Amino acid sequence: MNKFLTKKNVFFFGVGGAVIFLFCLFIMTTDACYHNRICFRFFDDSFTRTILFILVPFPSIFLFSLITYKMRDEIYQAWWNLARWWLLISTPLTLFVPEGGGPFTILGKGLVVLMSGTLFPFLSFVVVFVMFFRKKK
Repeated sequence: MNKFLTKKNVFFFGVGGAVIFLFCLFIMTTDACYHNRICFRFFDDSFTRTILFILVPFPSIFLFSLITYKMRDEIYQAWWNLARWWLLISTPLTLFVPEGGGPFTILGKGLVVLMSGTLFPFLSFVVVFVMFFRKKK
């Protein structure tokens, strides 16, 4: 498992997820799929939206793996530890929170994704910033 956690592999994993996320987002926000009924139904499906919600952190993973690529290995490891735990927590939350919330829940899927999408880059920046200015041991 440790061989997968190299800087290069995480970088390419982030690139792939970000490309898929941005491609799906582009198709959903433009009229590229409007005249094709199969394509339109695929991207209008709630399952596809859930997959898209799961892919939200990938542009941040790509960005921060790019930022930490040339930095000291301890900076990368500190950020990667945060990213692994964040994905482990945010993915099930995104999957199991109801789509629009409900009378007994205050969180909807959109709010969970919004919080996840804003907190992760902020916390990543803090971890990288603190580790960058910490003296080498």
